[in-house]
Amino acid sequence: MLVDLGVADAVSLTVGDLIHAVRDGGVFVVIAVVPEPPAERGVEVRRVSAQSDGVLLARILADLADGKKKARVGLVLPLTEAAEAHRKSEERSVRGKIVLTV
Repeated sequence: MLVDLGVADAVSLTVGDLIHAVRDGGVFVVIAVVPEPPAERGVEVRRVSAQSDGVLLARILADLADGKKKARVGLVLPLTEAAEAHRKSEERSVRGKIVLTV
């Protein structure tokens, strides 16, 4: 199965191999400090970077704890059921976030 968009993060150590899963003309995004793969088959390679903001994160967590913000959780499963969580995500049968617990 080919996808329209691929994202490589710090866990995806074989970035060069992952680009092959993106359809011709798709987009491949690198969000980690790893080498970007060369563009191929019309696949656009982009790098995205971000900085952590502890103050903002603390404010968001406080707002969640105080009930000022809500996170919609649709399904909670143990990590051992990650494959089921993935199936549910692909089916789009869950409204809200799918959370895996350790």
